[in-house]
Amino acid sequence: MTVSQQELLVSHISMARLKPYLKRTGGDIPKSLELYCWHAELASDVHFILGMTEVFVRNAMDRQLQAWNRKQDPEATSWLLEDPAPPLDKLSASKRSQALNWANKESKQKPKAHSRKDQPSHDDVLSCVMFGMWADLLPHHGTITPSDLASLEAEKHRRALWRQCLIHAFPNEKDPDGSITYGRVARLHNLRNRVAHMEFLLDDDIDARMHDAFKLLESIDHRIAVWVGSKSTVKDTLSRCPI
Repeated sequence: MTVSQQELLVSHISMARLKPYLKRTGGDIPKSLELYCWHAELASDVHFILGMTEVFVRNAMDRQLQAWNRKQDPEATSWLLEDPAPPLDKLSASKRSQALNWANKESKQKPKAHSRKDQPSHDDVLSCVMFGMWADLLPHHGTITPSDLASLEAEKHRRALWRQCLIHAFPNEKDPDGSITYGRVARLHNLRNRVAHMEFLLDDDIDARMHDAFKLLESIDHRIAVWVGSKSTVKDTLSRCPI
């Protein structure tokens, strides 16, 4: 790579974004650009595992929430398309409304002949739910300020929902209060946001976060964890770090 090519790349990537890479390579621009490309590959590999984990967690929790909501109201058809029973209604209100709005917009863009034109299904809305809502529904152990009465009330409802419903989404984990599951989901949600914005990951413990992902999958069904693990290239990419 010529000096002029390096300067072109640096100008478009920006020195601000390259700063942590330059720090790791002692200011060596060619090595920094090589590290930047490798890092993009790592982010892609990590994103694959996070995406797969999100889908399995989402579906496991949704199945239990659907069943729980029908127990509260036998006529209920969807906790996402209709206001669910308390306390799920208030715990999910904001992000559920957001997902429903997105699903409605997507349904309006479907061809006129489409069976769900202007009528999104439960699964349509489910696919629009942000990862953060699944963390929001789990007990937030150790993150609630005692003086915040509204948060304490919400936490009481989360713990009740965990005991009555969501604990069954993770049958292979001994987690009576939900703290283990919440910790894993919250850490993966944070990493997902960092990966999505191409933030620098070399100060993160990627091995530990992948451990979180696979333990979470195992808690749902160990066969899922085995299958996803067979598709993972994170360890191989980490072993090829250019510095």
